[in-house]
Formats: sequence, C-alpha cells, structure tokens
Amino acid sequence: MRTLVVGGGEFLGFEITLRLLRDGHEVSVIALDPPPMNGSVEWIQVDRNNAQQLGECLSGRSFEAVVDNIAYAAVQVEKLLNALGGRCDRYVLTSTIDLYGKAFPRTYSERQGKLDPSDQSEATGNERYLRGKRGCEKALMAADVPWTIIRPAVVIGRRDNQSPLPAWHGIQVGEPSRSLFFPCRVRDGGPILLRQDDEAAFNLVWSADVASAISLLLKKKSAVQQTYNVAGSEIWTSERLVHALCTVAGRVAEVVRVAPALLASTGLADYEPPYGRGPVWLTVDNQKLRALGWIPTPPEIWLANLLEAAQHPPSRPWYERRLQEISLAYYVRRRRSLLPPLDHVSPPTTRPSFRLTKGRISTEASTRWVTDVFAKREPDVARNVLRSFDQTSLSCVGLGTWMGDTTAVTDQTYIRAITYAVRSGVNVIDTAINYRAMQAERCVGRALKRLEDDGYIRSMVLLCTKGGFIPHDASNSLEYRDYVKSFYVDKGLISGEEAAQGHSIRPLFIRYALEQSLNNLCVAHIDVYFLHNPEVSLEAVGPDAFYENLTQTFQVLEGAVASGRIGCYGVATWEGLRVSPSSKQHLSLQRVVDAARGVAGDGHHFRAIQMPYSVLRPEAYTRRCQEIGGRWLTPLQAAHELGLYCFTSATVGQATELNDGILAGLKKLAPELPAHSAMLQFARSTPGAGTALIGMRQIAHVDAATRVAGMLPLGVDALQAFLGELQEPR
Repeated sequence: MRTLVVGGGEFLGFEITLRLLRDGHEVSVIALDPPPMNGSVEWIQVDRNNAQQLGECLSGRSFEAVVDNIAYAAVQVEKLLNALGGRCDRYVLTSTIDLYGKAFPRTYSERQGKLDPSDQSEATGNERYLRGKRGCEKALMAADVPWTIIRPAVVIGRRDNQSPLPAWHGIQVGEPSRSLFFPCRVRDGGPILLRQDDEAAFNLVWSADVASAISLLLKKKSAVQQTYNVAGSEIWTSERLVHALCTVAGRVAEVVRVAPALLASTGLADYEPPYGRGPVWLTVDNQKLRALGWIPTPPEIWLANLLEAAQHPPSRPWYERRLQEISLAYYVRRRRSLLPPLDHVSPPTTRPSFRLTKGRISTEASTRWVTDVFAKREPDVARNVLRSFDQTSLSCVGLGTWMGDTTAVTDQTYIRAITYAVRSGVNVIDTAINYRAMQAERCVGRALKRLEDDGYIRSMVLLCTKGGFIPHDASNSLEYRDYVKSFYVDKGLISGEEAAQGHSIRPLFIRYALEQSLNNLCVAHIDVYFLHNPEVSLEAVGPDAFYENLTQTFQVLEGAVASGRIGCYGVATWEGLRVSPSSKQHLSLQRVVDAARGVAGDGHHFRAIQMPYSVLRPEAYTRRCQEIGGRWLTPLQAAHELGLYCFTSATVGQATELNDGILAGLKKLAPELPAHSAMLQFARSTPGAGTALIGMRQIAHVDAATRVAGMLPLGVDALQAFLGELQEPR
C-alpha cells in the first residue's frame, strides 16, 4: 500500500512510520527535518503550510492512504486535499480527545464529540489548539474523500520530547519529557512532589498502540467515515501513576503533597504535573476500536519501558531543580510531623464508608445542642437563635448547598463548611437531588458521617432535601439527555414532555427520587422532604391536572412518613407562592394543604414551605397573594395561618444586585454590619420567617452567619420603615 505520512519525523509520527514499514507499506513522509531511519522511506522536505510548494511536491503522485498526524488547523487539511487533487483512496486524521470537554467525571464515546466552536481567530493557547482540531475534523468530513478520524488520549512513549516544564531549558529531541517526568523521579529514588491541586483524571495511550490502531483501521473498510477513540482502558491520576511506576520498579512510593503557595515561595511555582491538574476529567470509551480487534498494551509493559528509558540525568537542564524538589519534600514531611493534633480529628474506624447514618432530629438533642453552642458565647444569646418547628428547635440560619461545580475541590469545601457549621450551632442543612448533579447530597452525607465519627449525633440536625427537577448524576458518563432517557423515560418514571421541561412531581418519579436521595445522603431518614418548584409542573399541565397529581404524590409521601423514611414534607418554591393569582405559576397554599388533608385528614404531615425572601425579593412579607378563608394574606401570613413553618431561601445570594439606595438603607437598618450580614439580619428578623437559608461554602461565611444569628432581631417598625423607603406600596 502506497502511504503518505504527514509529520513522520518525531515521536508519534516516527512510531507510525515504523509500524507501516513493518506492515509492508511503501511509505513517503512529509517532514521538515527527517531523522535517520533504516528502511525504504521517501522523505519529502516541504512546509505543508505552503500551498504552492506542497502542490508541486505532490503533483502527479497518488496514494492509497494518507495519515495526517500534524494537522492543527482546518486550512492545513484543505491545502493537503487540494494538493492531492483527489489522488487518495483513504485519509486518516489524528485528532484529540480534548474536544469532548472536561465538565464532569464521565467517559466519552465517539458520538459525544463537539465540533464547535472551531473558529481559531481570537482563541489562544490550548483553546486555539482545540478549536483547530475541531476545524480539521469538520474540513475532512466535508471533503469528498473516504476518511477515518482517530482521537488519541495523552500519548506516551520513549521518544516523547514534549516538556512539562517551561520552555527556557530547551528540551531537545530524544531527551526526557512529559512521558518520562515521573519515571525519572522514580528511578532516582527520592520523594516525589505532587501539588495539592493535582486531581486530574485522565487516559493514557502507548505510542505503539496508536500506530497499531492506524494500521488496523487502514485494513478495515468498515472504518471509513468513522471516528475512533484510541486510549488505554485504565483511568489514571498522577498519584496512581507514581504508585504504579514504583510497583514496577520494586520500590515504595514516597509521595508528598505540597500547597501551590509553598511551591511558589520556594521557587517552584512552575512545578506542574505533566498531564494537567485541577478538577479535570478527560477519559474516553475505547470499546468501538476494541470491537475491531485492537487491544492496548498492558500498563506493566509500557511502565517498564518508560522506566528503562528514564536514565538518571543530573546534568540535563530540565532536571537541575530535582534536589530542590527533594529538599522541599523533606521539609514538608518534617513540618507536618511537628503539627499539634486537631481539635476534631475523626477516630480510626473499621466501619464501612457506606454505612447508613441512622436517626432523626429530636426535641431534646436539637434544643440542647443549639443552646449549648450559643450559650458559650454570651448569656441568653440562644433565645435569639432558636426557632420552634414540629416540637424541635432549629437555628434561625441554615446552610444551603446549591452553588458550585462538581469538582472534588468543591466537595471538600462543602464538607468542611457543613461540619464546621454544625459544630458552630447551625443545625439546619438544606440540599436537593439536582444540586451539583447529586454531588451536593453526597457531600452532606459524608459530612454527617464525619460529624458522627466525631461524636455529634444525627438527632441534633434537621436534614432537608428536595425532588422535582430531573437530575443528572455527576458520576455517570452519559450526557444529560441520554441519562434522562435511560434512567427515567425508558423506565416509565416520567414522560417525554417532562423530560423536555426537566421537571416532574409524578408519584413514580418522586418515589424514585426519594430513594435515590436516601442513597446519596446515606441516611435512613430525611427530616423534611420538599417537592421542588412544583409551579413548573403547574404551569405545564394546568391547575386541575396539577392538584390531582399533587394529591397522588402526597399519598406517596405520607407512605414515606409511615415507613419512617421521612419525617414530614412540604413545597419548596421559587415563584409559586409569591406571584399574583393571575399567574399560571400561582400556587394556592390553601389548595395544597387541602390536598394533604384529602389524603390523611387533619393528621397529614404537610408541615413546611420554602420560598425566596430578601431585601431584593420581599414579596413573601409584602404581597397579599394568598387567599385563606376569604381573606387575602401575604405568603408568610398564610403559612402562619395554616400552621406551616417557613424556610426562606436566596437570603443573601444576589447581593451583587444591590443598588446604592438599598445599600444606604441597609447601612441605616444595621449600621454595624456589612451588606451581606445586614441582609441576613433583615430576613431572620421578619415576623413569620423561620430559618433563613444561605449558601455557606467558606468557614468565613459560617462565622458571619452565626454572628448574626446570635444578635437581637430587628423591630417590626424598623423593617417596615426600611421597606417603605425602598419600594412602592403593594
């Protein structure tokens, strides 16, 4: 087979050329700097970006296959196709798995590739590279030529010369590089530094395996007009890779995690892991290629190859700071050994991490805990903090968990904040199954375990979660649309219409969501289970169908109360309780309670509501939009009339919307407090408001919230005067 390889002079291209020669191909290679190579290779020295020279060099030549290994922009593919003039039976393009995205920990299949945006005009760095590869794929797919595209993972090999460190030290061809970064450190026997923010998960692929994949695909007619992921089957992190290398080398891994700030202060700010860092997940499914008979090399083989290639290089420029790395590792280990023990270190436990946290909030434990914590600060402060709900005592501020991405960094931030908040006297935790694609619930569950291990009993805390929005699962590799179809629609839990709107409060779905929430939280009991934004379904189906469906769902929730899985239930709304009765999203609190009574009589367990309330959204206190017994009341008044506890949300979350007038009013209302704290003081001081929920991801947020919680509430006259100055009467 006459085959043209574009970019066959270095690393991967060199490996591809060798493989094709071994398979009996007549190989021509376009390369500006051809290396010495045994075998009958025709070297064509031409710049592929020069259309005229490229056309002249390829004039009259025809090839059965072209392997384009160095295309980084659509115009490069177009110029090569024009130079070939249709004299090519197959075009194989090397692309990249980078084009899938890195938003969630998932494994991508070929059909999930994103080819837009592909315009490189204003892009820089890796984004320019990524868009260029997308453009190359689009240009080839649009051409009238049989094509095959491969998307390799991070390619490693003995000839890799891509430096993971800054360019000033001038890596030369054949010198140690990204592939040999860790192997060299393992070979020299010293401790190996890892940044604390190095948490990337990634695939690797051995360079010879990419070459064998191309060789195989050129033999398969079925591979025409197809795209293939080329990656090993293992998912790696830097730490796992170091441990695997040490195992093959027969030594014990010495891994020392170092904070980026410490690296910077010691002159190693640019010490970077060779495969990326931060919350990055870039893993792919290789089953499509494996189905053709391709098998990746086992890791123990290529790990040994890398170690063999990694000779100790003390004289090379890229390695000159290795002694500095080792010294820093010893310093960090010595300093950590001298640290005093933490006040709240979890004791060792042999219990499995998946054990259920049992129990539910109780009157005695909740009252004693919040009272004891705040009483330590100053006498009588607990009376300012406590709220009474269903024979339990709640803090007037609660912790929300909505905001944030699905990264491990955010997970740890929330876990620390939740445990710290409970220790500080906040005993209301609010979450939802859709928050952070189920990760929020899982973080709450892990925090409850940590608290339990430290001696803080479950009955101190009120645990709330919600179901209604159709959630994705951050731990699942499917795209959201495919996940919803597979897990909800195909199982008959929701309809196609509900899938499209992303919301359902149908009984089957809520039963499923409740069980999933119990699993995510790893608890035996949820104290308050809310239907999440039911007004979304109300607007979609109309009042009659909605309230009939609501009654059936309440039957499911009353059953969950009877079985001990939840303590009570309610509705958590955004617009529903605050909007005008003429709105299609208007939720009648009286009709909702009547639906609960229709299921369980006066002994129903519909006990709570949740709605936004802040200086920016004061309608819960100011707008008379709820009809109770022929009277028009505000939502807070209606809740009190019906015996419902009100959790307020979005208390300070939109502080960026504050204008000068509101800021001036807050300064007058609570002159000793910053704006965020003044907003919280406003909400928790309002008559009828129970617990004000605020997002608390940082320890500083918890401290600010508990400081306000212990203060005397504002007077009603001050609140009304503040509102009167800021808005028109309703």
